[in-house]
Amino acid sequence: MHSMVNKIISFSFLVMLIVVMSACSECGSCHYVVSPEEEVELGEYCDEKKDKLLNEGYTDSSGTYYEVVCHIH
Repeated sequence: MHSMVNKIISFSFLVMLIVVMSACSECGSCHYVVSPEEEVELGEYCDEKKDKLLNEGYTDSSGTYYEVVCHIH
């Protein structure tokens, strides 16, 4: 009887762990490089916003386009 209860508890824990881990966000601290000596921090972005920034880059107010780098953590 106890063995069956332990199996049910273990299975439930495993399912909960899988659900929690699949819901985790992938975030990164993002910046663009102006020159070899200067980086401009854009802040932390997660999931789709991070991916969009990486794919589309960043354009400043003067119309200058920069590629964006994000350090995932």
